[in-house]
Amino acid sequence: MAHRELAAHSASLSSAMRTAGFRSTNAAVQSGFAMAAEDLLRLLAKSLHIFGSYADGWGANLFCIDGSVAPDSDIDVTYIMTDASQQIHIHQQVADGQQAGFRRNGCEQIEPAEYEDGHVKAHVRILAPNIAFEESELMPAIDLILAHSCCRYPHIELLEPGYRTCMSDDIMRALREEVLGESPRCHAVSSAPPGLEGSRLRVSTTLLERSVMHNLTSVQGQFFILVKFLIKRVISSRVSGLKTYVGKNLLFYMLDETPAKDWNPDNLLALVQQSLDILVAMMESSDSEDVCMRHFFLRDARVFLKRDHDSKSRIVAAVRQSADNLLSDLKPFTESLPKFSVNVILLSFLSYYILSVELLECSDFSFTKHVSTMNTATELCLSIRSEAPVGSRSGRLTQLLLDVERQIPDTAQVGKAYIRAAALFKMGQLVTPELEGDPAGASLGYIRVRG
Repeated sequence: MAHRELAAHSASLSSAMRTAGFRSTNAAVQSGFAMAAEDLLRLLAKSLHIFGSYADGWGANLFCIDGSVAPDSDIDVTYIMTDASQQIHIHQQVADGQQAGFRRNGCEQIEPAEYEDGHVKAHVRILAPNIAFEESELMPAIDLILAHSCCRYPHIELLEPGYRTCMSDDIMRALREEVLGESPRCHAVSSAPPGLEGSRLRVSTTLLERSVMHNLTSVQGQFFILVKFLIKRVISSRVSGLKTYVGKNLLFYMLDETPAKDWNPDNLLALVQQSLDILVAMMESSDSEDVCMRHFFLRDARVFLKRDHDSKSRIVAAVRQSADNLLSDLKPFTESLPKFSVNVILLSFLSYYILSVELLECSDFSFTKHVSTMNTATELCLSIRSEAPVGSRSGRLTQLLLDVERQIPDTAQVGKAYIRAAALFKMGQLVTPELEGDPAGASLGYIRVRG
């Protein structure tokens, strides 16, 4: 396809994606809400974190950014063990700033764990794998991940003095703050290379990844969505082997190597093609049948293919097929985009849990009152989430809302305002200037996005 024709298709697709909410403002609102929800969860346990595509702001739903989580996606909640006996100590040749941090923490007095290929062999009890909670009427699916804290990050080549990168100053500043700051939040999870299951822990770079995802431009975010769609919905329908994480790893390499001026709507599809070519080259550069590519942040580590995958040659051929037939492979994506402008981020699905946490923090709120209030809130939230038309149910919805508002103390104003607004929204009441000025801020169960 001629460059001019591809550029025209790119500009049109980028515009349609913006209409569907794939822009940095929508992503910032969604990820900001995830951070606020994380703060509320940490009232119950300080080591709880919300990670994954929902917290990143990009990729929880491949067809729009409106605050919703697709049925085949989930919300990652990670509990990081902070017990000193369970902490992992990593020691190796590192950059000066990281080495100083290692000495400052006193870790030189403790036997370090063996570190190799992005994994550690630690003298700790390896925690159970992820615990999956299925999607319910009140909540998207949740993946609970148990992790061990690490004293510091392994060597990060990207942060070496003199390393040349095209990543933005904002991204690099956020990465340095996480890795070289006073309190790095590095952790390791139960995952191992093929053949070493149960004896290794994988060092997680999810907080570094989140730092990048929170600073993407609209076009960079759109690029990620397209690559993730191709891997998850197109290539994986032809062959088994590629993990969706490959899309994020490709994004990081592209950000590292692509000048800012090239991240424009006209160039969107050309960048996607380029990334697929890079993926092919990386797969072919390794003789191992199980290795997909090098990890971006931990360059000594490898990203592996899924277990029981098809032959690497078949996977390479499938990636090449998508690169050569980009427009036809992306046609289902283009046709599925909403035609109306997505300017609202729905936040209501966490309101039930936010309310529960707030009530637990109310010292004068008894257990009996808590159970009674949450029972009423449960019925209200189920009515709100029901896809059935409101119709004759509006009277019951109104009564439930009045009951919940009467039972909830003013000290739980955030959860109270979320549920109130979600109910009003369900009944077709519009946002008014008076409601938008509510003290609870983005309390109406949704946020109107401009720009």
